[in-house]
Amino acid sequence: MDLRHAGMPLSTYSLHLEANTNTAQRIWNAIRALAALSLAWLHNTYDIEYSSPISIVTVPKENLDFDTRINNRLIISVQLILSGSSTVRLSCPTGTLEEFEEEARCVGDKLKNEPRDAWLTYAESLVQGDLDPSDYDFTALDELYADPWWQ
Repeated sequence: MDLRHAGMPLSTYSLHLEANTNTAQRIWNAIRALAALSLAWLHNTYDIEYSSPISIVTVPKENLDFDTRINNRLIISVQLILSGSSTVRLSCPTGTLEEFEEEARCVGDKLKNEPRDAWLTYAESLVQGDLDPSDYDFTALDELYADPWWQ
């Protein structure tokens, strides 16, 4: 997002999540779920429509606290990945914008009248869990990108 906003041409960079499909899917699911929770929070707090892409200008910047601005960037990033217009490459299926918006609606309906602590507890539950050691064997990547001066 920062490179794009700084005017860097999209064709000059990309981000690849290199992992086996199961690991990439688990990481992507957690990222997407956190973004959906953030979208639900913005919708409930600022009465923003789910179907329109969120941007910082949708809500006056002076009305956003730091966490909300960060969450807004997460939402925009996930929307870009789901729309296919992103330079992010994942080794797993990502889903669609419509599925993302539906996920946000469901979370928003579930937590609508709950206090902020319930939203935070729900967010924590999305990223808990351990990866199997076989999910993060980075030997091949270490060999490919190892810095000989670091050893």
